[in-house]
Amino acid sequence: MANTGFKISKNVQQFFTTGANSGSKVNNAFEADLTTTPFSASLNGEEFFNRAYDPITCEPGFEDCLVPLLTSLRTGSRRGRFDVSYVTQSSTNTPTRITASISDDINFASGRTEILSQSIGTSFSVTSSFITGTVFFRAFTSCSGPTPSPNSDLLSFTYDLIAPLSKSTVEVVFTNTLSSPMEVEIRSERGNQNYVIAGKESITYDYTNNSFDPGAWISTNKSSPLDITIKGGSKSTFGNSIQRVTNGVIKETYTIGGGFNNPNSRRDTSTDYNPDTGTKFKIEQLVLPEGDTTTTTISLVQNTPPPPAPAEPTAVYTPFPRIVVGSVPYETEEKVCANTGVNFREKTYFKFKGYLYDNEEDALIDNKASYSFIQNFILTTLTTYLIVNKEGKIESEGNACVLPTLNIETSQGSYLDQESACSRRKASGVTFNFKDNTLIGSSLTGRFPVFEGIERGGRNVILENGKILSFETCGSELTDIQYSEIGFNNEIYPLETPELVNPSSLKFLCNYSQRYINYSLGPSGIVYYGFNYKEGKYKYVPLGLGTRWYRTTDDKFVIFNQGLVTDIIEEITFC
Repeated sequence: MANTGFKISKNVQQFFTTGANSGSKVNNAFEADLTTTPFSASLNGEEFFNRAYDPITCEPGFEDCLVPLLTSLRTGSRRGRFDVSYVTQSSTNTPTRITASISDDINFASGRTEILSQSIGTSFSVTSSFITGTVFFRAFTSCSGPTPSPNSDLLSFTYDLIAPLSKSTVEVVFTNTLSSPMEVEIRSERGNQNYVIAGKESITYDYTNNSFDPGAWISTNKSSPLDITIKGGSKSTFGNSIQRVTNGVIKETYTIGGGFNNPNSRRDTSTDYNPDTGTKFKIEQLVLPEGDTTTTTISLVQNTPPPPAPAEPTAVYTPFPRIVVGSVPYETEEKVCANTGVNFREKTYFKFKGYLYDNEEDALIDNKASYSFIQNFILTTLTTYLIVNKEGKIESEGNACVLPTLNIETSQGSYLDQESACSRRKASGVTFNFKDNTLIGSSLTGRFPVFEGIERGGRNVILENGKILSFETCGSELTDIQYSEIGFNNEIYPLETPELVNPSSLKFLCNYSQRYINYSLGPSGIVYYGFNYKEGKYKYVPLGLGTRWYRTTDDKFVIFNQGLVTDIIEEITFC
């Protein structure tokens, strides 16, 4: 229920004023409850008593949607699951939903934030993908009006570090680098397998666990040896080989036979390969697998062709001067990177053997330059510069200028007029560098809000193909207009039928409604709360929700809905 601005006296009683019983209540029949209908009573048949009102101040903004208070969070045994408890603050505008944000970034950056929304209760449950580091929580409530509450204060949770798991996996990868299929036969007490591996494909054999060898190895036993036969594959011009490469512990996949002659080496090649009969070799596990993964890759490869004939001698490279276009030399980085007045196409230089010359002839005869400063800064592109010493020796190149930035809100496109751009509620923007009053890498055209940390108001920028034409200061398009300081609820003060309003209430309204304050009138005709009302907190917030009467300075009463007049009393007859 909205605040009426009044306190209600509970009841009225009748007492003796003279005689022996002076000061005593007459009896219970002379007591009436004024908090229920008909809200009035006669105790003695002569005097008539109405319930009394006691006015209190009722400022605009009392129907705001209030920020929730996150009180605590709990997490279970599974990472990423949380229960967050909260309370809502007492308000005449009761919240209906709560919207929560979860992020691993304290600024809740886009792309690193998860959002959920639900009806009002006392807690919300979160299942998040953030399972390491610190996780941050915040929330806001939504009420019957168009404006939700601000974001709550943050809660955070920091995970314990997960201890690294100890690995003890052994894998044998069979790879066919040729175009025709190859066959792999594995014979072992731990299980027998036949594989046909297509061209350019691989299969991975787990040498630590399978259905015939649960656990693969225990404290006293290692995996059984593997007797392997490989055959097939296309016949190549220069023949084929079997190549072994081991990453990890060599003795966990110790390979012997089949033309492998270096079992203690991480890389070994068997050249004794016949596609028809194949090659047979053995892999043994000489030590118990511990620590990180060991992977041995057995590949069927084509033999490397013989080296080509020696190439013709390469012509001797003769360096020559290269043209560099840039600005005239400046004494400091600040001057060469100035926002305006520096032309990076102003002069042509010649770069040769680490020096910068004024012309090509000087470069060829090594006639060094004599520049103005000990260090000379020369702009070579719109945003980069090089540094040379007094004789032109290049000390550094490709140095980036630190350019000014402009944060522009572009999500809703361009705005036709200043008022609509200024009243846009901004949350963030796109940051552009600019130089010579031109955005770098953008051809935006139109009027856009500039985001400077405030939701409404501030400044707008007017652009043409990325060129900054001008800025607008929000508020300059508004004019001051005066209405009564408070609005009077139409349900309590139905001024179109003033005979239904209690006379004392009308008297209060007529007196108090002449307290005027400044509001802001936009070119569109919309009336906003005063531009500086409550330190600008309500700037560009339209006045009224269609329920309250405001008095004008020319003695009329009007009702505003979103800043526009929807009802009007042209002539006041009751004041």
